[in-house]
Amino acid sequence: FQLNNFEELADKYGYKQVVIKSGEFKDIGNAFRQITPEEREIFQSLVDESYAEFVDVISSGRNIPEDRVREIADGRIYSGQRAKELGLVDSFGGLDEASAKARQLSETDQATVVRYVQPPTFTDSLLSGLGPQPSEAERLAQEAGLTLEPKPYYLYLPGA
Repeated sequence: FQLNNFEELADKYGYKQVVIKSGEFKDIGNAFRQITPEEREIFQSLVDESYAEFVDVISSGRNIPEDRVREIADGRIYSGQRAKELGLVDSFGGLDEASAKARQLSETDQATVVRYVQPPTFTDSLLSGLGPQPSEAERLAQEAGLTLEPKPYYLYLPGA
């Protein structure tokens, strides 16, 4: 979990932010001030809960003891081959291979792949006719269900 802090930069250039809020934590993570110890606890709690859920899903889904999952789920990334060696994946492939495997496991040839597309947000609807159309990368990210909506993500940032 990362938070930016531009407090010194804002001070250097005379930028001031006025915050009007309805609750003590409505501006939690504000980039123009230091995080408080209580706010740090809140964020750490969210990270800990997400990590525990992640460990549970991997442990139960892959039949790997939780303590082993915690050993290997330390924030690093693995190559596909290493993930396979660790028991995190069974094989490699794309949508076609996954569909074929699902048909095989269900013992049917009568399967149809259905793609669900996330409905546009209110902002998307408002801006749909304005400006340039999304790039191919943005379109693929949308199809994959990736959005800029605020929610927990499992994030990898090289060099961070």
